[in-house]
Amino acid sequence: MYLRFIHSHGVLDNIATKDKLNTTAGSYALLGSVVPRDAGVVTKLRKAGAIILGKATLSEWSHYRSAAAPSGWSARGGQGKNPYTLGFPCGSSSGSAISVAANLVTVSLGTKTDGSILCPSNFNSVVGIKPTVGLTSRAGVVPISPRQDTIGPICRTVSDAAYVLETIAGIDTVDKATIEASKYIPKGGYAQFLKKDGLRGKRLGVVRLFYNFGNDTFMHETFKLRLKTLRQRGAVLVDNLKIDDIDDIIVAQSEIIALNFEFKLSLNAYLKDLIASPVKSLAVHFWAPTFKWGISIANIADFSKPPDMISYPQQIAVMATGLIWANYSTVITPCKQNFIVSLHYLHNFGL
Repeated sequence: MYLRFIHSHGVLDNIATKDKLNTTAGSYALLGSVVPRDAGVVTKLRKAGAIILGKATLSEWSHYRSAAAPSGWSARGGQGKNPYTLGFPCGSSSGSAISVAANLVTVSLGTKTDGSILCPSNFNSVVGIKPTVGLTSRAGVVPISPRQDTIGPICRTVSDAAYVLETIAGIDTVDKATIEASKYIPKGGYAQFLKKDGLRGKRLGVVRLFYNFGNDTFMHETFKLRLKTLRQRGAVLVDNLKIDDIDDIIVAQSEIIALNFEFKLSLNAYLKDLIASPVKSLAVHFWAPTFKWGISIANIADFSKPPDMISYPQQIAVMATGLIWANYSTVITPCKQNFIVSLHYLHNFGL
């Protein structure tokens, strides 16, 4: 398929392009790094005739810098804003959704580990598709988790999104997961399912837990109207759907533990594959004297000191450019000294 009608294309700043554009995940730590090749999805786009106009900002490290960082913010890109309200854009693929909503590009790509395509698409009133893991290649994308990472389209219309997904889906030998997932790609692609009566007979579950806006509110009435539209188009709504252990799913403590380990392993592999980079692994730990909020030169947490890590009871997260957050004992270990120094630097620069 040749993308004649969607030439102008944006990709997120964590998706590699072998050109003059930087691929940094929004962090100064990767500024100037040189990727070995286009990401798998970019290769497919270029082959289809798409022109990459630029890189979209994102929540730094795909919102894995810190849970406390503002969504849509990165050191390199600053704070992204919803073009309709100039407010919260959601993330982590905030810039991809913003650029499409603002009509800067026709279509864009976003990445998703846990909500990072659908959430910004929702907040910026555009269309996002989260593909099954492995349906699209993750090769050349700054990772968090090989179990959950996926790349998908963010567009203004459903039809554009279907055509882009059709273009980027398929086997990439650099990402072995695409080999298994390719068997589920329908013959003839996804555009064949763009039908006006496509909702007829489809069963859609409605989990009311997420839509308790309160009666007589604008959001409640809007949601009710949307459900009515779905029914009128022939969808069968399974209302008040209950999901077992929904509270545990939302809290996702076990997911966070798994992601922290996977992030270390997969990011180290990504960094090792780079031709050149200021940072080669997560074992690097240093401070630049010009560090300040919004201009983080680099601060990669030191994973190379297992005894010190063990001294933390209930270690909950280690962020790529951030500080080490934990429940502290009374023992001042070397890592804790680094943390205190970090706070001192931030205080001196006005935080």
